[in-house]
Amino acid sequence: MSERGESVQKPILEVEDLKTSFFTDDGEVKSVDGVDFVIHPNETLGMVGESGCGKSVTSLSIMRLIDSPGKIVGGSIRFRGEELLTKSPAEMRKIRGNEISMIFQEPMTSLNPVHTVGAQIVEALVLHRKLTRHEAMLKALDMLKLVGIPAPDQRINEYPHQLSGGMRQRVMIAMALSCDPKLLIADEPTTALDVTIQAQILDLMKKLKNTIGSSVMLITHDLGVIAELADNVVVLYAGEVVEYADVKTIFEHPKHPYTIALLESIPRLTDDRGRKLFSISGNIPDPLHRPGGCPFHTRCRFAQDVCASEHPPLTVLEDGSKVRCWMHVESHAHHFAHVDRTSPRIVVEEQRLEPGSDDVDAQTAQPLLQIRKLVKHFPIRGGFMRKVTGHVRAVDNVSFDIMQGETFGLVGESGCGKSTTGRLALRLLEPTSGEVEFDGRPIVGLNTKEMRRVRREMQIIFQDPFASLNPRMTVGDTIADAFAIHHLNRNGSTKDKVAELMKLVGLEPDYMRRYPHQFSGGQRQRIGVARAIALDPRLIICDEPVSALDVSIQAQIINLLEDLQKRLKLSYLFIAHDLSVVKHISDRVAVMYLGKIVELAETEELFSNPLHPYTEGLLAAVPVPDTSAQRNRIIISGDVPSPSNPPSGCRFHTRCPIAQDICKRVEPVLEEKSPGHIAACHFR
Repeated sequence: MSERGESVQKPILEVEDLKTSFFTDDGEVKSVDGVDFVIHPNETLGMVGESGCGKSVTSLSIMRLIDSPGKIVGGSIRFRGEELLTKSPAEMRKIRGNEISMIFQEPMTSLNPVHTVGAQIVEALVLHRKLTRHEAMLKALDMLKLVGIPAPDQRINEYPHQLSGGMRQRVMIAMALSCDPKLLIADEPTTALDVTIQAQILDLMKKLKNTIGSSVMLITHDLGVIAELADNVVVLYAGEVVEYADVKTIFEHPKHPYTIALLESIPRLTDDRGRKLFSISGNIPDPLHRPGGCPFHTRCRFAQDVCASEHPPLTVLEDGSKVRCWMHVESHAHHFAHVDRTSPRIVVEEQRLEPGSDDVDAQTAQPLLQIRKLVKHFPIRGGFMRKVTGHVRAVDNVSFDIMQGETFGLVGESGCGKSTTGRLALRLLEPTSGEVEFDGRPIVGLNTKEMRRVRREMQIIFQDPFASLNPRMTVGDTIADAFAIHHLNRNGSTKDKVAELMKLVGLEPDYMRRYPHQFSGGQRQRIGVARAIALDPRLIICDEPVSALDVSIQAQIINLLEDLQKRLKLSYLFIAHDLSVVKHISDRVAVMYLGKIVELAETEELFSNPLHPYTEGLLAAVPVPDTSAQRNRIIISGDVPSPSNPPSGCRFHTRCPIAQDICKRVEPVLEEKSPGHIAACHFR
C-alpha cells in the first residue's frame, strides 16, 4: 500500500482486531467483528461499504462514543502509541475534539440550534486550548476564513438555521480543525449535500489537507469521493475488512468480489445508455443470523462450496494489499479453477438493448403530460396579523411535455423546484397559474371526484421508502389500500392481485403480512413501487426514488423501473440530483435552477454538449470513481440564492463563471439552439 515515505514514521492510529457488539433482547449483534487497519501521518484512509457494514460504528468506537447497549468487546485502538481503550472518560475528553476530531454527516443535527456558530467554535478552543474568549473568537474568525465562509465577521454571530447546508458543513469542518487535530474522522461529510456544494467541500478538504497536515479517516459510500481524496482504502462487509489496499489498486485491480461488485454497480457519466446496470443480488445478512463461512458467499457470483463452510482469513498478497477471499489463498485456489471471472459489467453489457430499440421518438410520440407556463408561489406570512410579506417562487413559468413511454429527467440542486413541479403535475399542490394536461385533458380545476379518476393513471414513488410507508400497516394492506380507495376490491381478488404485484417487483408474496420495519431499504422501495403500479397507471412521478439507497441496491431499483416500463408501457417523470443515474434512465433531461428550466435536450445531446454554464457545472461536479481520470473541474461557487428573493436578470448570474453585465439586467429567453436542444443563456 502507498505510504509515501510513512514507513519511517510511527502510525497516528493503529486499530487491531476491533470488536464492537450491541446486546439486544434477541441476542448479540456483532457490528464490528475483528477490524484491522493503520493510519499514517498525513494519510487519508477511505472506508467504504454498504449501510450496516460497520463503518460508523468503527469511527464511534475510535472516539469511545459507543453507548449502551453497545460495547467494545475486544481489540486494541492505539493513538500515537497510546491505548485508547484503557483511558478514563476524563482522559478521553481531553483527546476528543482536540487531538481527534470528527465531522458528522448531517450538520444541521450536529450543530446546537440555540448557540451561534462562533460560540460553538469558541467553546472547543476555551476547553482544549485554554484561550480567553476574545482570543478564541479571533481564532474562530480565522477558521471560518480558512474554510471559505463568505463575510465571516457576520456569519460568526449567526445561528445554524440561518446558514445553507454547504455553509453549515464548512462550520463543522472549522470546528473540527480549530484545535489542530492530528486525526480527523469525516463520517459521510458530503452525503447530505448537493453535487455542486459537495464539489466545493471536496476541493476545500484537499486544500486543507495540504495546509494543516492532519491525517484523515474518510467514511463514505460514494466511491467517486474515495477516488478523489483517499490514499489507501478499507472495504468493510458485515463488520469485517474484506479488502485493504492503496486507492489505485482498489479502483484498477480490485481483488475481492464485493469490491468488484460495488465498482461495477455504479452508473457512470461515460456509460452508454441502454446498458442494464449490474447489481449485487440480495442484502447484507442479518447480523444476528450471519451465514457460516464467508459472509458474502450468499451474494457472490464466484462462490464455491468452500465459501459456505470455511471462513477465509485476511491474506496479504504480493503487491502488499490484503483480501479476505478463498479465491486468493493458494491452498484453496483449485476450488476456483473453473470459475468465469469475466467482469460483471461485461456480463451485463451482453444484456443491453439493441440501439434505439426502445428509445422514444419525440417526433412521432404523443404527449401524455403537458405542462404549460406552470407557476407556484408560496406566500410568506409574518407579523401579528399573519399578513403576506412576500412569496417563495418555487416554480416560475415552467413548460415541458412527457411523451408516452418516455422517461423525462428533471435535475437541479435542492430548492430549485423539482419536487414541487412533480407534485403540481399530480395536483397534490394547486398551481398559482399555468396549465397541466394529462392525455389531452386539462386537470387544473377538476373536482375531487373527477381528479380521483385521473389519479388512477398518475402515481408517485417517494424518496424515503420508510417515511412514506405506514408503520402500522402490513405491506399487503399498504399495497391493497389503493384498491380500497378506488373501490376496486371486488370479488375477493385483492389478495391475489397483491401477491402478483409483489412477485412483479421481486418480493416474496409470503411477506405481505410483515410490517415496513422488517424490510431492508431496497425492499421498502420495492414496496413503494408495487403500490405505485397497483392501479395500472400510465405515468409515475419518481421523486428521488434511489437517493436514499446504497449504490448496489440503487442499481436493483433502477433495473426494476426500466423492466416495468417496458413491460407495462409506463412513462416516468424522474426527479433526481444524481446525474449519472439520470443519464442512464432518461430519454430527455431538463435542468432546473431557482424555479426555472435553463436547459432541455435529449439525454445524449445534453451530456455531450451542455450549453448552459449551470449544466456544465453540474456535470463537472460529479465525483468520478476512477483514479486515472483527468478532469477540468468547473466548481460552481456560492449557494443557491433564496427563491423568495431571486436575482434580477439571469438567476444564475451570481454564480456564473462567464456572467457579463447584461446577465444582471436582462433575463435570457429559453430558446432552441439546435434541433430539440433549448437553453436560456445570452452567450451560448
